[in-house]
Formats: sequence, structure tokens, C-alpha cells
Amino acid sequence: MGRLTDLYRMNDMNLTLRREFMAFTKDDIQVLAKLAGWARQSAPAIAREFYEHQFHFAPTVEFFRGMAARKGASMEQLRAGLERAQAGYFVEIFEEAERGGQYGTTYFEKRLGVGQLHNTINLPLKWYLGSYALYQDLARKYMRKSFPFDAKLRAKAERALSVAFSYDMQAIVDAFLFDMYRSVGVRLEQVDVTRNEHDLSDAYMQIKGTVQGALVGLSDASVEVSRASRELSAAADQLSGGVQQQASALEETAASLHEISATVDPDTGPPGSTCPKYCANSRMPCATSRSACSRVSAMCIGPTRRQDARSIVWPCSVAISSH
Repeated sequence: MGRLTDLYRMNDMNLTLRREFMAFTKDDIQVLAKLAGWARQSAPAIAREFYEHQFHFAPTVEFFRGMAARKGASMEQLRAGLERAQAGYFVEIFEEAERGGQYGTTYFEKRLGVGQLHNTINLPLKWYLGSYALYQDLARKYMRKSFPFDAKLRAKAERALSVAFSYDMQAIVDAFLFDMYRSVGVRLEQVDVTRNEHDLSDAYMQIKGTVQGALVGLSDASVEVSRASRELSAAADQLSGGVQQQASALEETAASLHEISATVDPDTGPPGSTCPKYCANSRMPCATSRSACSRVSAMCIGPTRRQDARSIVWPCSVAISSH
């Protein structure tokens, strides 16, 4: 997969617009650069307290317990890894300023990756975003420890860090939502973004329309499947009824033939009849009408004795009254 900034149509121009909107100034970048050393020194302690809270808050503990189980790791191992990653994340904010403060696509790509990761592991967004309030409290606490007599520096640093956190949260939320859309089948690369100062977040209406259209199509298909299922069920019931009717007719026919057979002399047929008992091809009992006999066979066997039944063949020419 390519860069998320490319997929989301983010570039130096539209990222600059984000920073301008928040008034992320050169003064902010300078104070963050000045505190880069402090950040490297304080980050491990800040990360430790950061997760001390999260590993004692019941809903996040439950999430981390499930995460550890999926990884096959202990809670201690999981927490150690999270603390290292969080310390590195905190330091990057200051080191980006130390490198010149571009905060461009390379920096934003890393933040987008964090957002995508948290969607992948299904961390509720409320816990991730909510943690920034704790983050700011901890940063303020450790700044006060390090610069107890420089309130002006602390104020500038807190303001600059707040803007940087807001910039990062934009990346997290964008990636979280875009990756969610992508996971349900939205082809983000096909979303039309024509202006260079726009990114995919400017096309939310188009994205929502795509999702809505897909859901409507799915609903229509579901209705059609339900209708077809009812029709098949009705056809099956109708077929079953027809089979039952045919079975009943066959039973009635068999009963009638049994009654006829019971009234016929075994050798000569019904009284006064010249029609023999058996028809040549089927050995069906002789019918009681000429037309019925003709339907069975044009030739009838007329035995004078049972043992001669196979040798004598007579025309079925009995009188109608005899049948």
C-alpha cells in the first residue's frame, strides 16, 4: 500500500492551510524546538504516568486485556511496549520543531499511521481522544517541575503543545474514519478531489453518498431476495399439493380396479360378457365398457383355462352392453 497522505490527497499546501487555521506560528515552533531536550528527558516519566491512569481505568483495562490476549503477551509486556511508543510519539513533536518545523507530509504520514493502527485494533476513539486531556495535564506538571520560575516559558510551551496536539488529533481522526470507510468497501482512490488545496476530508459528502447508495442497494437486494424466497415457498407448496392430489387419484383408481376385479369370473370375465379377463399387453382386468377395453388393448386374451391364457388371443369385440 502507498502513502496514506497520497491516498487521502494530503499535500504541503493543504497541510499548511490546517496549520494556518490553528495559528500554528513560528513562535510556537521556536519554543517547541527550545524544549526538545526537555522532552527527551521527560518523555519516559510522562508516558509511565499516562499509562498508569489507563491501566487502572476499567474500560481501557478491559480493552488492553483483550489486546494482550490477542498478541499472546502479558499485560506487563503490553504496557512496556505502549510506554516506549508513547514516549517516542511525544518526543517527535519537539524534534520536528528542532529540525525546522515543517510539520509537512512526512510528519503527518506518521500521525495518520497511528490513527489507522487504532482503527485496526478497534480502540474506541473516545478513549484515544480523551487521553489528550491527561497528556496536557502531565506535560504541564513536568514543565512546572523543570521550569518552576519561568512561567512565561511554560505558558508559551503549553500553548504551542496544545496546537501541536490539535494538529495530531486531526490526523488521527481523519485516518480513523477513512480507514473505517475503506474497511467496509469504499474505494477512496476513486473519490474525486479536484482542487489542490482540498484533501479527502473536503469530500465527506461524496463519501457519505457512496456509502448511502451502497446501503440502499443492499436493502433493495434484500427485499428482492425475500420476495423470491416467498415465491419459491409458494411454488413448493403448490407442487406438494399437486403431488398429493395425484396420489389420491391413483389410490382411487386402484380401489376401483380392485372392486372390478372382485366381480369378474377368473376365467370368463363378467356375466354375459364375451370379453376375456386379460388384455394381451398389460394383463389389466377387462373394463366394463367397450371404450375402456379398447384403451387397454386392441387384442384380448380369452383363456378357457388358466394354463391356456398365453396361447389364445381374441379380438376385443364384445358388446357394449356386456361391458
